[in-house]
Amino acid sequence: MIIKFMMLSTFCFITPEMDMEKCGQTLHNYVPDAPQCRSFARSYGRDIKASLADKGASMTHYRAQCLAITNQGLDIDETFEISYNIL
Repeated sequence: MIIKFMMLSTFCFITPEMDMEKCGQTLHNYVPDAPQCRSFARSYGRDIKASLADKGASMTHYRAQCLAITNQGLDIDETFEISYNIL
């Protein structure tokens, strides 16, 4: 039985001053279920993209992994990844 999901997101960006891409990750420890993880991944990606744009940066990559956690640990059969095309 899945007790929670954790969302691990990875995003990469570049600014006009940089000559290379930089990336970061965030871990959200508690997401109640898979549909909320999908929804949260989508809205979090939009928020990061907007925040980077406000600072003059451009997002180049974004993906989120919804990690299913049971009382036994990680359930790889229920874990899924979401990736987005950045426009």
